[in-house]
Amino acid sequence: MAILHEESSINQERKKVAYLALAVIAGLIVFEGYNAFVLHKPSIMGIGYNFVLLGLWLWRCMYTYSYTIKDGQFIVERQGMGKKKTMTIDLSQAFCFNSGYKSSIFRRTKVNRFQHRYSSLDGNRQRLLVYKHGSQLRGLLFKSSDKFSEQLQKQLPQECFLGNI
Repeated sequence: MAILHEESSINQERKKVAYLALAVIAGLIVFEGYNAFVLHKPSIMGIGYNFVLLGLWLWRCMYTYSYTIKDGQFIVERQGMGKKKTMTIDLSQAFCFNSGYKSSIFRRTKVNRFQHRYSSLDGNRQRLLVYKHGSQLRGLLFKSSDKFSEQLQKQLPQECFLGNI
């Protein structure tokens, strides 16, 4: 039984900035095409950077995320571009939760690896959940509403909540 389910939202202001960035990338692609085909001066480095920038834009903007708290588990689903991937975290393995992301938490908790599971178009606050994976600590960065964050805090052991460190 799902306690709470939330989909990543799309902030219109962030959407405009994302499409502006896509227009800049398209302009760079046109510029490199002009240099390659009209001026006969192709730049492998420029073409490579264009593909890298386009790939980063697709990765940050084309995926949507859904978050579910269900039976002592935190489930994150990524959907987009014809792919769907699910990540499940057992909340009993949670080490700490922070309702506001700050990079100093990684140094304090000795997190070995962290994963971004949010869309750049989402206007909600960034959250951090540190959990145990085997003998290592891992961090999950996600964006959620305050209501969802409060429900997640209720599911975690008392010692997990760190507040706004």
